[in-house]
Amino acid sequence: MVLLAVDIQQGITDDRLYAFDDFKTNVKRLIDEARCFGIEVIYIRHDDGEGSGFSAGDAAFEIASEFAPLEGEKIFDKKVNSCLDPAIGLLEYLKSKNVKDLIISGLQTDYCIDATVKSAFEHGFKVIVPKGCNSTRANAYMDAETTYKFYNDSMWPGRYAECLSIEETISLMKAYTPGEKVSPKRILCFGDSLTWGYDPELRTRIDASCRWTGVLAKKLGDGYTVIEEGQNGRTIATDDPAEGEKNGIRYIVPCLESQSPLDVMVLMLGTNDLKRKFNYCAPDIACEMERFLQKVMAHNMFKMQGNMKILLVSPPLVGDNIRDSWLGDSFGYERAVEVSRQLSPLYEDLAKRYNLAFLDASLYVEVCPADSIHLDAKAQTKLGEAIFSKLKEEQFI
Repeated sequence: MVLLAVDIQQGITDDRLYAFDDFKTNVKRLIDEARCFGIEVIYIRHDDGEGSGFSAGDAAFEIASEFAPLEGEKIFDKKVNSCLDPAIGLLEYLKSKNVKDLIISGLQTDYCIDATVKSAFEHGFKVIVPKGCNSTRANAYMDAETTYKFYNDSMWPGRYAECLSIEETISLMKAYTPGEKVSPKRILCFGDSLTWGYDPELRTRIDASCRWTGVLAKKLGDGYTVIEEGQNGRTIATDDPAEGEKNGIRYIVPCLESQSPLDVMVLMLGTNDLKRKFNYCAPDIACEMERFLQKVMAHNMFKMQGNMKILLVSPPLVGDNIRDSWLGDSFGYERAVEVSRQLSPLYEDLAKRYNLAFLDASLYVEVCPADSIHLDAKAQTKLGEAIFSKLKEEQFI
């Protein structure tokens, strides 16, 4: 079960709407009760196009403040009346979550609500329309009250939807929740010591709450499981004769199998491949990553039904004072600095070619001068926030 809050945007949520005060009270209550019972609330915004005054970047386009979404709640944008137009992505998301029941609220009754109710019915959803939780303005043919009553009392009931009182709807939500088993979304964070959380000053492990994986988990909240798979010294696809079992490509399939099911993989590797003993140039490292991605994507397609989304992260740049670091000799000093700066565009090209999401960590964080390789707690926190924002932007969460 999901609650859709449709087009309750600044530019149209005003006293021109039928029964405006009751509408505001009812929708706010519906959203609060849904959250209380663990029902996902999804917001939809209508975009009339650039220059219309009702588009991305315009104040009128934003969700009205009294209905503001909580951090982590999904927002989908549309340019057509139906929220379930395949181009929007909401329909695909609902199917991926195996949603059967839709509660539809918002604006306007005779436009986007009507189109969404009928589309939802045609796609096989059980449609619930709580009375007093949609509204509209007068049109050229009917006043607002007549329009509202025509759809809520005549058009939808018995044909496309169950039109229930708000009390009946809340009772349904309350009864539905105990019987609904919703598995948390599982996010695999696969990387090296930057993911493990190596402290460049204390040479221990940074506290879980400050590691980027812990920051991500906190921002995601309930309904998500963040799986830390960071290993110090891990390479992309190279055996390390000195340090032993560090080859990421040899471990990734067992990892995917043991951690399955997985919804998202955040992949950040490449720093250890800069080490002097490997003598790799940037294209060599990118080729390693391509082999790694091919293996992951083949497993995802044939063993996981393509359900896992992937965010590829190019690692932070090696620090300019690497010559003063105790790790400097291992990384070949300035050569590692130069090669690390060449990785991001190559990783971004891989992401484009394999249709993955991409994040350049160096745009958000810098390594700690203590060793010029690792991130301190402050930078780890920033990276976790950046990855959360990217996952949200890509609608992976």
